[in-house]
Amino acid sequence: MEARSDAINICEKSIHQVGLSVEAGNEHRAVEKARTKFENLPIPLIHHIMDCLSPKDSNKFSILSKTFNSSWLTYPILQFNNPLVTELLYFASHNNCKVIDFEVDMITRFLSIPYNALHPKLSSEFISTLKLSGFTLLIPDTVITCPALKLLSITFCTGFQTLHVVSPSLVEVEIIRCPELKSLIVESDEIECFKFVGVRRIRINTIQPCDISITLAANQCLKSMYLENVIVSEALMVVATKILHVLCSNLPKNMKIYNSNMEILQLENCGVMENPVSLVSALACLEELKIIMCDMLEMIEFKNARLETLVVEGCSKLKAAMCKANIKRQHHSPDSVPDDWFSQLSRFLSCFDHFNVITISCVSTTALIFPREFVLTNMVSPLHDVKHVIVKVGEIVMGRAVPSLVESLLWLAPKPDILTLESSVTGKKNTIKFQYQWNGRKMDEEEDNCCFGLLIKCWRHYDLNIEYEGFDDDNVGDQLREFFACYL
Repeated sequence: MEARSDAINICEKSIHQVGLSVEAGNEHRAVEKARTKFENLPIPLIHHIMDCLSPKDSNKFSILSKTFNSSWLTYPILQFNNPLVTELLYFASHNNCKVIDFEVDMITRFLSIPYNALHPKLSSEFISTLKLSGFTLLIPDTVITCPALKLLSITFCTGFQTLHVVSPSLVEVEIIRCPELKSLIVESDEIECFKFVGVRRIRINTIQPCDISITLAANQCLKSMYLENVIVSEALMVVATKILHVLCSNLPKNMKIYNSNMEILQLENCGVMENPVSLVSALACLEELKIIMCDMLEMIEFKNARLETLVVEGCSKLKAAMCKANIKRQHHSPDSVPDDWFSQLSRFLSCFDHFNVITISCVSTTALIFPREFVLTNMVSPLHDVKHVIVKVGEIVMGRAVPSLVESLLWLAPKPDILTLESSVTGKKNTIKFQYQWNGRKMDEEEDNCCFGLLIKCWRHYDLNIEYEGFDDDNVGDQLREFFACYL
């Protein structure tokens, strides 16, 4: 009986072990099947999975798959933010990585990169993107000759005094606040965007000098160039670019810009090397000019026929301007007007007497309705040659305020062809068009409150033919007709 019982127990154990073996085999086959599916994935898809994982998780996962582990050898992008930069650069060099993006956080800033680790990447034939931020580059005279390089960004780095970049395929360059950099040379046949932000020493409020040279291919033109905290040279202004933005920089005295490709020019918070400064330019394609808070600018002259928009703000010493453009002058308070506002506005607008079109942008029409006593004591209008005056306000105030506004605008520009009142809120436009006919009798009339002793007469001394557009929805048109009827 005991022998029979032992035999039964042995059989039961064998059956149980067989069952366990079958289950284990099924699990093993399931794992192998899943692993086979993963290993058969295309390499680009595996690289995409690697993009979604942190380096630590990628290392753990690579243990489970030989395919995943070997994919590191063909992975084209390395992006790390840790102290192992030297080893990573060696790895990138040996595996021909195309993109290097290293950034040191604020805590470990200015981590040094040894010469032997960085130097091979500066001449790599495979790298297309090189971005370094916060490092100390132990190569005083850095030369980058990567034929496939398209994007170069070096920000907040120290340790190098000169940087010479030669790459026929380079498209974008960004150099930001590298305090020891003294010379930058860029040579490229494809460059489109250039951005340089220098270093300003706050305590003594001076800009760290850096010589910048950009060499382009024949007939090549940048799309944009941004300069901040730069001592601008005449040579830099010759570089062909469509958009130029200069911020917080020093301009040379009597700076001349000759750039046949420039379409947009913006100067903001710029000082000068010598006082005073004048800006003379021959920009055949210039369409938009913005000069903001350039207090030392005294004169601007633009010799071109395409300039459409001119924005001038905070240039307190500007005395003369000669060009053809639109101009915007902003008044910010809708409720009150400073005591000297009208005298300042009149003096400011007189700089642009040679313009054909002027745009004046204000929050409220009250900023443009000149007091009667001011007009009587200032007979000479500031904008004699202007032919089209455009006024943009938050909302056109209807009623009796409109004839007063029109009368003030006709004092600013005494003989315009067109007056346009436009709401910057709704976009609605109201237009008054004038046609003038000679009237000898009116020309001989002398009144104390109109053109007394002046050779150039205003609109009141002509026979007028007036057209009104956009006044159909209200009675303002009737009020304007009544106003002009007094002088017809």
